[in-house]
Amino acid sequence: MGKASGVFNMSRFLGGMFGVALLVAVFSSHGAADTPEHFSCGFTAAVMVAGALSLLAALAGAFLPARRPVARLEPQQA
Repeated sequence: MGKASGVFNMSRFLGGMFGVALLVAVFSSHGAADTPEHFSCGFTAAVMVAGALSLLAALAGAFLPARRPVARLEPQQA
């Protein structure tokens, strides 16, 4: 379980890192921080990409298999 937890956390942090890098790249390609208009254009594009990624993640989560209930163990009398 320890290795699985480490792999899960590493992939979660790695996904966050690539997500932020993608949003920065989109912001840089559509705008800049020199004027409010350029900033607004870049920020709008980055937020649209973030929204699209969130929608894709929600759709992917909707198709995940449901969790199976865990069987409860009844105490046995000796």
